[in-house]
Amino acid sequence: MQGLQDLPVLARARRLAVVGCVVALAAIVGCGGSDEGGETAGTATAGAAAADLTDVRLQLDWIPKEEYGFLYGAKEEGIFEKHGIDLTLNPGKGSVLAMQVLNGGAADMAYVNVASYVQALGEGAQGIAVYGIIQQDPQMIVSFEDDPVNTIKDLAGKTLITSSTEGFALYYPYLFEQNGLDPESVTVRRVDSSAKAATFASGKGDSVNLYQTQSIAPLEEQAGKTFVRLPSQDWEAGQLNVAENLIVLPEYLEANEDTVRKMTAALAEAWEWAEANPEAAAKAIQPMLANAPLEQVQETVETSLSLGHTPASEGKATGWMAPEDWDATIKNLTASGLVEEAKPATDYYTNDYIDG
Repeated sequence: MQGLQDLPVLARARRLAVVGCVVALAAIVGCGGSDEGGETAGTATAGAAAADLTDVRLQLDWIPKEEYGFLYGAKEEGIFEKHGIDLTLNPGKGSVLAMQVLNGGAADMAYVNVASYVQALGEGAQGIAVYGIIQQDPQMIVSFEDDPVNTIKDLAGKTLITSSTEGFALYYPYLFEQNGLDPESVTVRRVDSSAKAATFASGKGDSVNLYQTQSIAPLEEQAGKTFVRLPSQDWEAGQLNVAENLIVLPEYLEANEDTVRKMTAALAEAWEWAEANPEAAAKAIQPMLANAPLEQVQETVETSLSLGHTPASEGKATGWMAPEDWDATIKNLTASGLVEEAKPATDYYTNDYIDG
């Protein structure tokens, strides 16, 4: 989930035209021995089953990562097919691009972080959130064990590494103030996003903003030190909940309500399957992660799954989004200046397609 890091790019994107992408889907026809009619019974059955499936192109917001283990694992398990969905997972390069792909017609649905989604709608894009995927803010502040950041206030007098191309670089003054910390008391070192983690591991800063949905074990090995994590759940204020959402275009929703219901039901079952089978979900995504150690992948998969509900949505159906979470998130985005003028929270989401 490349959350706040996408936002400055999106601000520049308002000067760009959305480029429509054409995605060609190849139909693969199985061949086998034929009977007198030229078709085996098995082939006919498979063809009939395939005809019953609805193609859905899901644009992800990043390249394969542990967070997506529930998707890849459930696809292998046939969960989406069980719900009548022939799912194509398209890797991405940020939520900004995912929104552009969706609005350009090259995807049917998109997996997008809330900050980029809300800002995109403010710039003329279309979309409606129909399912809450990652609902607790996945951000965290990482520091060294010998000089830990246990609260946001502990950043006073320290150096925080972030990237100038991340929305966090715009958001942190508001976040600090909400947590009672003077932004001027923190030295912020901005580097290229690709160098951020390595800069921190080399000891050129006291802390860095990363994501709970990415493994930091390799970074600890590189640094030769143990890190301390300060997840957003332990911040006093400023969290952006309903963090990652399933977005569809209003016209697609109007024309394909049944497909959207099938998809949200499949996502809920996929998530619950992964919660019960985290090792299987980890094994499904592991080959796409340079075969990182399974234990490391599974740990991050489980962390991602732990963010599926907020206190306000706990006990509700998987994917159901709490109005108070949306209200608070829109308030934070607006107050921080990341969104110039927001609509009422109810304009951004609906729970009408969540079963249970």
